[in-house]
Amino acid sequence: MYQELMSNESYSFVLRATQSLSRHTVDKGEDGGYWVNYGSFVINTQQPNSDIDLLYVHQNPEPVSRMSASFEGHPVTIYQLSEDDLLNDGEMAKFGGYFSGKLLNPFVILSEDSRHNEVALRSAGSFIGPHTVHQTAEVNTPERVLKDTVLARLKLCPWYDSYFLRYYTHPDFERIWEVMLKVVCRSLEISGDIQMSRDGYRYVRAYSEQELHERSVAVIARFWSLGSCLHSSMPDFPDFYMKKARQHVETNQLKERLEEMMRFLHAP
Repeated sequence: MYQELMSNESYSFVLRATQSLSRHTVDKGEDGGYWVNYGSFVINTQQPNSDIDLLYVHQNPEPVSRMSASFEGHPVTIYQLSEDDLLNDGEMAKFGGYFSGKLLNPFVILSEDSRHNEVALRSAGSFIGPHTVHQTAEVNTPERVLKDTVLARLKLCPWYDSYFLRYYTHPDFERIWEVMLKVVCRSLEISGDIQMSRDGYRYVRAYSEQELHERSVAVIARFWSLGSCLHSSMPDFPDFYMKKARQHVETNQLKERLEEMMRFLHAP
């Protein structure tokens, strides 16, 4: 999957970080838990002060949590949650896709157990699938499915545009996009939302407008609620998140590239 994008140097560094940080996990890294890395290290754009972004997925009934740490000068953010919670965040949008949504971006699981990849793909696909089906035509190419997946996320969280823009402006975007095509379509196949037919992908689940509306409202509310709770009960967490997203575009003078990206996503 996405590990083909990640350099050996980046992978080795993150692997060493997780080995060092295992003592902070709920099971001390000794009870079947596994690490998921997402963010800049996966696409090799990390800077000397870049965050190492990690999920730790375990088998315990502990509530979800967030903690900060450091490793060799890099800030580290660790989210811990049970595998059941990760799956429920997909199928039932238990946390508004706060975790499942991260798995719609390039990520690497530091585990040799293929089942862990299946869990991640199922979680991501079952989260976004209901919102993607109303974006698109009856029959779709893999590229159209992926574009509509991104557009569905933007409907739920418009500020995701600045995050996806990091991929779009990457010097190797074509390769990133190519891998995302395979992984995201596979994710939606595993979740049961699409099937390949002779002429393209077809959506196989049907949702009424009312069902989709209710799910969308629940997703948005749960996402911001959990985000606030995990950031020290910060009442203005949504404003913090939105401001940070807009600053990335403005500081780097990316408004024109953002507009170009949106044209790309809407193009047939």
